[in-house]
Amino acid sequence: MSRSSTVLILFFIWTLFFILYTLHIAHYAGDTFRAIQDGLWTTGTAAGLSMVIWWISGLLPWPNRIRLSFLGRHFLITLFFVVAWTAISYLRPYLFYGTPIKDIIRAVEYLEWYILIGFLLYLMIAGGCYSIRNQQRMRELERIANRAETLLAQAKLQTLRAQLNPHFLFNALHSLSTLIRPDPDRAEHTIEQLGDLLRYTLDEKDSEAVTLQDEWAFTHDYLALQCLRYGQRLRIETDIEEDSLACLVPPFTLQPLVENAVEHCVAEVGEGATISIRAKHEAPNLILSVQDDGPGAELSSVWNAQGLGINTLKERIQALYGSHAELDVKTSPGEGFCATLKLPAMGPLLELVSDHAYPS
Repeated sequence: MSRSSTVLILFFIWTLFFILYTLHIAHYAGDTFRAIQDGLWTTGTAAGLSMVIWWISGLLPWPNRIRLSFLGRHFLITLFFVVAWTAISYLRPYLFYGTPIKDIIRAVEYLEWYILIGFLLYLMIAGGCYSIRNQQRMRELERIANRAETLLAQAKLQTLRAQLNPHFLFNALHSLSTLIRPDPDRAEHTIEQLGDLLRYTLDEKDSEAVTLQDEWAFTHDYLALQCLRYGQRLRIETDIEEDSLACLVPPFTLQPLVENAVEHCVAEVGEGATISIRAKHEAPNLILSVQDDGPGAELSSVWNAQGLGINTLKERIQALYGSHAELDVKTSPGEGFCATLKLPAMGPLLELVSDHAYPS
């Protein structure tokens, strides 16, 4: 529901409330002008208090499971609302008709009526606020899901092109041809790795998450083929903690970081370079880092580069995790390149969004 639609609906509701309330007062009091005054005062008061309730519903989002703390807070807020509603209602005769305060205080016969109306109004307004916010949240989750799905498809297509481009296949096949006679066992193993790599890339499951173990196996196959191409020029150091392998990550998360290091470090340096890959589980986060000792670059040029897989990765994690994830890049000319990705260890998340505050 758009903001303009929400405003129109609220305007219609309060207008209808004003008309019905005014007709009711006019029928019993027999004074149309007084009924309109009372209707404007009552409707304005309720509408003003409803804005406060709307603000509160943002601070206290509806939880997936109703807890006593949630109910307790709303009970206290209800008491404040009823007291405020009753006090404002009692002030009306004094402000409009000059009724003495002592006479107003004595009119206790209306107290129960004001309290009941205040209680029912709070329930209706709070229910309406949470209903609107829930619709907004559903639309936001749908938008996030659609965006994440689009970015995932883009990433898979980008990875597919990277792995199937003629240069990559030519170099991989050329390296294989040099192994067939002298080392047929290694050649056969390499063919299997190439098959696994392409199978992972072409997988149509469109999973929102895979284990880091699967993502690392895919990245390892990619590195194995690149090692055939670059030989001793490509040096790999790994520190993958065992308990991190069970964590969930979006597919094509680690490989783009490694590919970036290979293509913009090893390929551009004649003597080659060392790439360090690390993964560790620091509850509640999973930390992935890829570092190289290559030529580095200006940091601004990294984010401004066209078609760089690291840019797509940054967009994907923002779409999937929002503020719960972070991609930090450190580089400068002559200082190498280090990319550190921090993700919630539980995995990608539309469910993270649903467990926290509603979008406002």
